[in-house]
Amino acid sequence: TPSIIYRAISGKVGDSDANPSKDQLADILQSIDKLMRTQIGVNMTKACEYLNYNDNKPYTVVSAILPCERVTKTTINGQDATIIFFDRESPLWEISSHVKNNQILSCDTDLLDMPNRQNTRMNIAVKFYVLHRVIETIAHPKQMKPTITFADAFHKLRIEKADRKIKQRVREFMLEYIEQLQVKKIIDSFEITRSKSGNNFHSIRFTYSKKWHEIS
Repeated sequence: TPSIIYRAISGKVGDSDANPSKDQLADILQSIDKLMRTQIGVNMTKACEYLNYNDNKPYTVVSAILPCERVTKTTINGQDATIIFFDRESPLWEISSHVKNNQILSCDTDLLDMPNRQNTRMNIAVKFYVLHRVIETIAHPKQMKPTITFADAFHKLRIEKADRKIKQRVREFMLEYIEQLQVKKIIDSFEITRSKSGNNFHSIRFTYSKKWHEIS
């Protein structure tokens, strides 16, 4: 249901009475509809051949990103509800978990829960972006530097052309969330770096001592 999705993306999985607001519900359903009708085509023939994916067998797929349907006018525990039925696995999950030998990043969803903070669309996006960057760095220490640049964050969050006030609010929330990851002992410390000119904030540099298997 949309409520289950909301609890997952807000970190309130164990909070059975946590439900999306009217606007949050509309956002969730809009996203579901978009993913249902967005088709992708993936040809991994060369990747399978050179990287030993899928036992060296070619893999090609054309599919909706989210193969599902949603049904309204039904009830759960006596209350009206919208139900989302997944027809099969998403091709993105199929590729990551099966074709690419289980290249999945996972973590406890309670890391996304920030008490006394609203779960706006932007706040949820910021938390997902920062948490993803941190855990992929811990999972791949040789390939990834423990640094999150604000330029990359603004690009991924699609606010590159936003005004300074929006970017400032996002930057402040990123730091607030990084502090939470420090409190929860996912990272040990962090610092803000400036550009070479010293006029602009450049990145968040963090340290960690835990290994990936200790948090996954």
